[in-house]
Amino acid sequence: MVKKKKVFLAIESSHAYGRGLLLGISQYIQERNHWQIHLEGRGMYEDYLPWLENWQGDGIIVRTFSREMSRALQYAKAPVVELLGDGDPDAARSGTSEVRTDEESICLLAINHFFERGVRHVAFYSYGQSWWLADRSAYFERTARKYGLDCRQFHEATDRSPSILPVASREQEDLIQWLRELPKPVGLWGATDLMAIRVMNVCLDIGLTVPDEVAILGTDNDLHFCLMSSPRLSSIDLAPEKVGYQSAVLLDRKMNGQQTGTHAPIIVQPNGICPRASSDTLAIDDPSAAKIIRYIRENATFGLTVSDVRRQFDVIPRTLERTVKKYLGRSPEAEIKRIRMEHARKLLYDTRLSVSEVSRLSGFQSPEYFVKTFKKENGKSPLQYRNTHNQLNQ
Repeated sequence: MVKKKKVFLAIESSHAYGRGLLLGISQYIQERNHWQIHLEGRGMYEDYLPWLENWQGDGIIVRTFSREMSRALQYAKAPVVELLGDGDPDAARSGTSEVRTDEESICLLAINHFFERGVRHVAFYSYGQSWWLADRSAYFERTARKYGLDCRQFHEATDRSPSILPVASREQEDLIQWLRELPKPVGLWGATDLMAIRVMNVCLDIGLTVPDEVAILGTDNDLHFCLMSSPRLSSIDLAPEKVGYQSAVLLDRKMNGQQTGTHAPIIVQPNGICPRASSDTLAIDDPSAAKIIRYIRENATFGLTVSDVRRQFDVIPRTLERTVKKYLGRSPEAEIKRIRMEHARKLLYDTRLSVSEVSRLSGFQSPEYFVKTFKKENGKSPLQYRNTHNQLNQ
């Protein structure tokens, strides 16, 4: 009988991202059944584990938040896979996370989400200290400028962790002033869901409407937070299950002597955006164009065709094409397809409906065409997507 390897998981179970990592690791373990897991229920910023450096197991997967834990891991006798690296002295410069979601792709999702809603002013809000906040901020501004968008940022400088809300202070007064002075309508991205909800509450407190004046997007897609806020929070799903799975693959390689020394970080793509009411806006200054685009978005899942749109608004094909492309950067046909695909992903993610029902309710002409199109667009079949993402099946 093969002896199972002992692996310790020093990953917080108090937040959805950490639980997603654990879920991905558990999937890897279930496929192979060759690890014995040691795990403690942990908060994100609990004291480090002083015994960890002398732990007699075979491997460790960790998210390091403190210098103390980082130093302890330098003396660990078992191979380590680091998934954060905030305790590293160099983390402010580059981070030491060995498996991470692609920050550039995350920012591209955020910018495109606002751009396709006609928003031409964007803003980024964050607080706390972490290398990933700096990366996220830099990529956001760079991507916004590529799109030709006006970009503003507000960072509440504090030595507190990014998960602990700032107390009411002079910084909140500065935040209120910043929000009031932002050009409207504006698309505002919070570096995490909690940060997005904080800024949403400040907006509502000072009389700014969400999403009409300030469309808000969060990050992490923590359902406990997103569904509790009012309006419900749109958010980016960072694919923590994929990160967790790949971290387990990497640790196995290290424990087997196949991976030694430093290596380039393993980059995982985010799952995409889960749109909700907080960013459901259409900021287009041409009333005719706004009516056409809203009509497309309200009817795309009911079998709408481009010919239907032309007849509804009595416009010639060239005019319709030019109007939609001006504001969305894509053709009417591409926008109809995008909305159907987004709706299908949401149904697969949130419900137990059959593939045929998802196809019908998303406006596709047949289940066969839906499956073929979905696989081409998403790299996996509808059922494979559901098995990966559906919260009801987890």
